[in-house]
Amino acid sequence: MPEVVQVLRPGGVFIPFFSTRPELRRQYLPHFRTIRVVRHPYPAYDTTEYTHGISGDAYIQCFHKD
Repeated sequence: MPEVVQVLRPGGVFIPFFSTRPELRRQYLPHFRTIRVVRHPYPAYDTTEYTHGISGDAYIQCFHKD
């Protein structure tokens, strides 16, 4: 993570993934002072296997470099 933080510009954002539950990935917390979680509704294909169903809310975790 130190290398990721180093290459981010001031005001840059690290977005590692989305989650279908509003939980923070704690391993990133020591490296960022500002974190924003954005809820975003999504539709998915009937054949999608990586979400719980074909629609719902995704929580996008945005770790901001101050």
